[in-house]
Amino acid sequence: MATLSKQIALDTGAANAWSAIRDFGQVHTRVAPGFLTRLEMDKGDRLLTFFNGLEARERLVTVDDDQLMEAMAVLFREMKLAVEPAGAATTAALFGPLNEELRGKRVALIICGANIDIENFARLVARGNELAGKV
Repeated sequence: MATLSKQIALDTGAANAWSAIRDFGQVHTRVAPGFLTRLEMDKGDRLLTFFNGLEARERLVTVDDDQLMEAMAVLFREMKLAVEPAGAATTAALFGPLNEELRGKRVALIICGANIDIENFARLVARGNELAGKV
């Protein structure tokens, strides 16, 4: 898969910038006009067209802190991967809100991020193990 990046300078305040980022259906007009040339919504997914013709489908999925900690614990316990909470987000989504939809399907997850100190990692993984009943 190709990786595209473009740095865009924003002349706005933090509140307005975060408002634009949260506006899932308007990223093509509020965040990346010109970089994204088209956006259609389809049953909660957004279908994006990039300036070079590349198309992508994205879905916004939310997980809570407990789901993140449980996913961190599973990744460490079962796969020996030490990741920060954001790095466990795809795993948390797979075990949580996407579980039924993706059950039995071949799925690839991007798992990244170890920007966490050992004390916080240990605390969050211990809490995740408690939540999963693995203590």
